[in-house]
Amino acid sequence: MKHPITCLMLSLLLPFTAFAAQGDFTATDIGEGFTALQGKGGNILVQHGSDGKLVVDNDFAMASEALQKALDKIGGKNTIPYVINTHWHGDHVGNNEYLASQASIIAHDNVLSRVSTQQVSPRRTTEALAESGWPSITFNDTLTLRFNDQTVQMVHYPNGHTDGDSVIYFPSANIVHMGDLYFNHRFPFVDTNSGGDALHFLANVEAVLARIDDDTTVIPGHGPVASNKSELAEFQNMLNQTITETQAMHEAGINESDAIAKGFSGDWSDWNWSFVTADKWMSMIYASLDQRGGDTSE
Repeated sequence: MKHPITCLMLSLLLPFTAFAAQGDFTATDIGEGFTALQGKGGNILVQHGSDGKLVVDNDFAMASEALQKALDKIGGKNTIPYVINTHWHGDHVGNNEYLASQASIIAHDNVLSRVSTQQVSPRRTTEALAESGWPSITFNDTLTLRFNDQTVQMVHYPNGHTDGDSVIYFPSANIVHMGDLYFNHRFPFVDTNSGGDALHFLANVEAVLARIDDDTTVIPGHGPVASNKSELAEFQNMLNQTITETQAMHEAGINESDAIAKGFSGDWSDWNWSFVTADKWMSMIYASLDQRGGDTSE
């Protein structure tokens, strides 16, 4: 039994002192030439310098004016040659159409497939973006470009949050934007209607952990923007324990409602947030296991 969950992300508060208000966004300087913006949607990373601004994700469409004001206040040449989408959800690509007048939009092939067509689930229908908001540059596995004298590496991690997730690496700066493959100290959202899968989600997080080091700045899709490998490892530990426990109940023939009533054995209450509670997280794991038909191999 599948349990699709509407991907309408709510505003998160940034418990950081080193930020300045910029309209409806807060800005955090995370290193020379990099600024993180946080509004009501997914966290945004801006790499800025003499070549202009490269923007990773861009919040809801309703935030276009506030986003432009926030971008204008960031240093560097005031042009935006590139916008990268980490995946297709509206709280990350809502301003594709607005920014496309000045930027080339880059994303995984599956992002183009989804934003260019109506997406229908039992609980929500998402209309296609106007063609101007579709990615004009797409890739299957990886894509690398040079911008502001730095290498930007886009790597596809399949079937975790969605089927089109990309993690964006800036090796010289030792910064990585994980999109919604990382919810900082929060239960994640797995969109099983868009190819997401909880077990693949865990495997993808483990793959990123193996690639970064203790000094890497990790930008999550949601939650406090300036995270690190240690905090990502805590997220991985939560995923591993809760998925393993849920999988054991599923394999024992315990139905979903009874499993949710039983709950997790550990105390994960501080991982609840307004969008995903422990009950909803367990339901997503069950949905992932059900759609696998009992096959839990990678």
